[in-house]
Amino acid sequence: MEFQRYPCRLLAVKSSAASDRAVMIVMQRIQEYNARSISYNMRKVFASMHRMFKELEGVPGTIEIANIVFKHTRWETAILTDAYNRMADAVYPLIADENGLKAAELYMEHKANDQPNYKRDLNTWIFQHLGVHISDIDDTTMGQIRVLAAQAATTADFQKSIKGYFASDAPSRAYTIARTEAHGAATASADISVRNTDVGREKVKVWRTTKVNTRPTHAAMDGVQVGMDDAFQVPRADGGYDMMMYPGDGTYAPSAGNVVNCRCLCFYRYA
Repeated sequence: MEFQRYPCRLLAVKSSAASDRAVMIVMQRIQEYNARSISYNMRKVFASMHRMFKELEGVPGTIEIANIVFKHTRWETAILTDAYNRMADAVYPLIADENGLKAAELYMEHKANDQPNYKRDLNTWIFQHLGVHISDIDDTTMGQIRVLAAQAATTADFQKSIKGYFASDAPSRAYTIARTEAHGAATASADISVRNTDVGREKVKVWRTTKVNTRPTHAAMDGVQVGMDDAFQVPRADGGYDMMMYPGDGTYAPSAGNVVNCRCLCFYRYA
């Protein structure tokens, strides 16, 4: 992946509008690059599911639907695990310590694989979150296909509906999954990397929006600052709040409205 040569820092002594803008550009490129890969591979997963449903001789029941969907869980797991690790390698060089920048163009020199604590904590995050994410994806897929099966009076009806689903709904879902997963992995990688930089030195984090198609609940968060170990209190569209450690964080089971298609970032500062 090619990076523009910006002095990028997600962790700094003080805020700089130019540096913050540069970080946002590079982080978005990291996410977009990996989102395209995730989307492409998820479309292949859905195409494989469609082929299996086309081979059925009747309208499938719940168990048959689940069996087909679950046959693809290992594939989905591999897709997301690979993407998470690639994004971790790309995000790590954007972190600066007090001795200077690890600029984006030095990516190959400072691969995350050379940072054992960072990779250890990243693998812990993947272990804690990947299963939940895959389960959510599969549950949604099964729920949508069960509805089609329940509405089908004949095999022909089901095959017509399932063809339409995989031709239109599934590609859109692949894109949404890709955008959401790429964002969550990038912001998690940033948080983990900051925690492994200057360990013991006090830091704070600041919620920032991209100012582009920002949902009102997140616009209200722009500039909010909390301690590294504190959660942001993010308003929900239906009232109440979600607790999130950073944009895209799923630790405390936030509502989908605060996670799906989010573009926000955290910037980190020394206290």
